[in-house]
Amino acid sequence: MIPHMKTHNAGSIINVSSIWGTAAVPGAHAYHATMGALVMMSKNAAITHVGDGIRVNTIHPGFIDTADAVSGSGHQRQCDWPDTYEARRDPA
Repeated sequence: MIPHMKTHNAGSIINVSSIWGTAAVPGAHAYHATMGALVMMSKNAAITHVGDGIRVNTIHPGFIDTADAVSGSGHQRQCDWPDTYEARRDPA
């Protein structure tokens, strides 16, 4: 895809990581490493291809207050989630 973008001197790449690519909690080292690698790969691609007219961005979603997360299923409740990372969906 990048060669095609380079020939047109334009393009945008958007990668989806996680807030846990920049912050850590106990017991999720593989997930943190994976998300951190995605963040660094995106930064590297951005500085590598800036002269080619290609933008590279990463989205870092945080905790989403869903019924599944609140019920304690999955990784969400294996740790104490800091309020600073919490996001809530509009109840409407």
